[in-house]
Amino acid sequence: MEPAPRRKNKWTVVHPLLFVMFLPMVGFGQDLVTDTINRQVWLPFIRTYNDHDVDGFMALHHTDMMRVLQDQGDLLRYVEYRTSVANARERDASRQVTRQLDLHFTERTHRGNRAFEVGYYQVTITNRSGVSQEFYGLFHVVLVRENGTWRIWMDADTSVGADAEKFNNAAPISGRG
Repeated sequence: MEPAPRRKNKWTVVHPLLFVMFLPMVGFGQDLVTDTINRQVWLPFIRTYNDHDVDGFMALHHTDMMRVLQDQGDLLRYVEYRTSVANARERDASRQVTRQLDLHFTERTHRGNRAFEVGYYQVTITNRSGVSQEFYGLFHVVLVRENGTWRIWMDADTSVGADAEKFNNAAPISGRG
């Protein structure tokens, strides 16, 4: 007697289809988080940095934050970092220089209320004579979300290995303009 033919389990067909259908939603969810972080952190970060707005800039940071200055081998906590930012504002004002920051990303990983982002920055410093000089750095940032608001918890950067080519090859921040 021949065995009865095996019936195909309908889930062997449906499961791959569901995977294909819902895979874009995973990316879409990441895009929503990325857009929110851009609006809550990076666009105001760029604006307040360029404007030397110490209060606005520091409001983007968690009060338990760490600023890691890799090239100097130093780590600053919130109050020390705030003092450093205020001193930079005074220094730039006395020298009559302006600065323009731009960010490009190589990695943006988010899960729940935590995010890890890596990228390159370009800072253009322009003196009172109109002469500009560009500086590049590689940054690593950890963000935390509390009560729906993203803030910088850890910000580390180094100039080692950073250059215009790497900056230009990374993805520019979306939502500018």
